[in-house]
Amino acid sequence: MYKPVRVNKPKVFEPLSPEYALASLTDSEFIEASSPYVLWWSVDRTATKSSQDELDDVYGEKGSGDRKVIFKNPNRVYIMYELNPILIEMTRLGIQQIEEITLLINMDKFLEDNFINPQSGDVFRISYRMSEQKYRNVFYEVSSVVPVDLFNFQYLNWHLFASQTTKDYLTDTMKNFMDLL
Repeated sequence: MYKPVRVNKPKVFEPLSPEYALASLTDSEFIEASSPYVLWWSVDRTATKSSQDELDDVYGEKGSGDRKVIFKNPNRVYIMYELNPILIEMTRLGIQQIEEITLLINMDKFLEDNFINPQSGDVFRISYRMSEQKYRNVFYEVSSVVPVDLFNFQYLNWHLFASQTTKDYLTDTMKNFMDLL
């Protein structure tokens, strides 16, 4: 006859729990299935810091006006995104605005693909399909990153807010990816 075993040391938080891994995997597969083609450039903080002088440290930017933020090579990542609904309505009226976008990214899958956490200042490109042969590539800059979707006392996703960048903000290597799909 089976006797139930009474738990005498409950473990509330287990970071390597198979339940967490299953929930994260299911979430990442759902995001990957609905993701557009996205390239991600992470800011290389150490290289950027070493290229700045004392005046740049005070103001937090290059004093001479030259863009000296250095980015790592791009990686393909998977996201779920949502455009701001007000901007969609304004676009229907013919008013062109800078696009603001909200992203949902699975933490484990993103670290597997990009090797570093997302941070403000990162740039990514989303390719929107316009027709069978034509794509619209839009670059965005991350403004904030917030962990969301608590499961078993551990977060599954990041919620990111980003806005469209101008071509002046992009580096020359990013401009090479302007039309590349």
